[in-house]
Amino acid sequence: MEQINSLFFIKTLKKLLKSSKTTYRELAERLQMSEAGVKKIFLKNDISFGRALQICNIMGIDITEVVRD
Repeated sequence: MEQINSLFFIKTLKKLLKSSKTTYRELAERLQMSEAGVKKIFLKNDISFGRALQICNIMGIDITEVVRD
């Protein structure tokens, strides 16, 4: 699966998560993965395009909003 290797993209996604008041725990539940797994995604600053789409869908935003910010 193709990876999005942009620190800027991850930082923007974190900012949007925070502003939406979505916790890593809530996100993990929606992604059906552990909270530690979600934290690892954000700490590694390396996320697959598919996973980024899933997170954006959960947050109710279009991935282009993350790229544009």
